[in-house]
Amino acid sequence: MSKPESLIPTAPPWSILAFCAVAFLGATALAQTAARPTFAVAAIRPSASDSGSRSIKFLPGGRFVATGANVRLLIKIAYNLNDDQLSGGPSWIGMKHFDIEAKPDAPTAAETAPASDADKKQVLDLYHLRLQALLEDRFHLKLRSEMKEMNTYTLLVAKGGPKLTKAADPGAATHFQGSAGSLLATSVNMDQLAGAMSDWVGHPVLNFTGLDGRYDVRLTWSPDQLAQPAMPGAPSSAPPPSVDTGGPTIFTALQQQLGLSLQSRRSKALFETVEDVELPTEN
Repeated sequence: MSKPESLIPTAPPWSILAFCAVAFLGATALAQTAARPTFAVAAIRPSASDSGSRSIKFLPGGRFVATGANVRLLIKIAYNLNDDQLSGGPSWIGMKHFDIEAKPDAPTAAETAPASDADKKQVLDLYHLRLQALLEDRFHLKLRSEMKEMNTYTLLVAKGGPKLTKAADPGAATHFQGSAGSLLATSVNMDQLAGAMSDWVGHPVLNFTGLDGRYDVRLTWSPDQLAQPAMPGAPSSAPPPSVDTGGPTIFTALQQQLGLSLQSRRSKALFETVEDVELPTEN
């Protein structure tokens, strides 16, 4: 689920979160009854390595490649969830790892050559719907959706203003690479950065910065503060920045390094429960 870019909401943050979650539920239900986008071919295999490394790549032409991914991570990506928005399921969904290669029959024009942020949003929506279909078809995933009150955050510009670097190539595809205590992102907008922050703080984050455009972001903080998050998107080929284990918390790092802040509040957000899931069917 992608949020409208660079708009300052006039309604309270908690009502916006509730509206977005309800809209996501409606869109998902519609996709289930209409002709949902799917991958035409998908190969799923147990990961050959137990090294702990993982990557998620959404590639040109609608291709999807995952390495060392567990089912819990795939659900979170497909449905745009954080850890505290997903529960249930057998223990193996977080322990067994898979390598996946999938592609659609024919990519859309936006996937072939995304020319605008609207094209990129359309492509991201297609990725999510196809991944949802793959989880349902091959893992027989069934979820129960509800709205639930939980801790959430709003991403704001800190006092003193933003300290952001404009993207070197605003037209390039967005890339993320993260590890415990570090984040590299290129050609990222504030909605996407808020989504990445959701992974690290473990709660939904809504963009209230009011900032337009795309940015190249480098952020480091003490990895002792929070557990390593789910991969928020396609990783870049560059190595992540070095980690200072004695560094600031992620909240302090956001203020000091990017001129942004996170404000906590209680509000309703989408919550999913795994009611049924199975090991993948054969290729």
